[in-house]
Amino acid sequence: MKQCKWKTLTIIFLLSISFLLIGLYKLSQTLDTLTAKDVYKLQLSFSKAKFVQIIKQWQELKLIDNYYNSFKYDFIFLIGYSLTLYVLIIILSCIKRLKIKRFLIYLPLIAGIMDITENFLEISILNDYNFNSYLILLQSFAALIKFLAVFFSIAPVIWLIIQKRKTH
Repeated sequence: MKQCKWKTLTIIFLLSISFLLIGLYKLSQTLDTLTAKDVYKLQLSFSKAKFVQIIKQWQELKLIDNYYNSFKYDFIFLIGYSLTLYVLIIILSCIKRLKIKRFLIYLPLIAGIMDITENFLEISILNDYNFNSYLILLQSFAALIKFLAVFFSIAPVIWLIIQKRKTH
């Protein structure tokens, strides 16, 4: 990155943090008693039988509507986390004046795209229980890529923060 446009980066960062916090808050309200662990189990089910079992359990507990309603906030959340991580990597690389591998900069955006893919697949599956098993594999694979991309987006942010602290 040749030049850092601080005003633009700051505005995008503040907007993305707003999306992140609003999305997280609304998700926690909408999901009610479903925990992150419950959602991760569904997202990474990798089999039709396991997916359907989880959905039936949520239906019995009257939580399926909560999950279905959470998607509108998940889209806000995914915009928030992907842009926040994207801008943080750029800002920290500008401060440290490091050349970052281009693929690291795009990992948060890949995470967001995979999250969108996963959401649309889950919505289509929830709308039609006569789905093919391959849709669960695609949905779970998208979720796995999303989680890995988020992890590998956070790692350079932490590394850049540590590098910045070493110079002071």
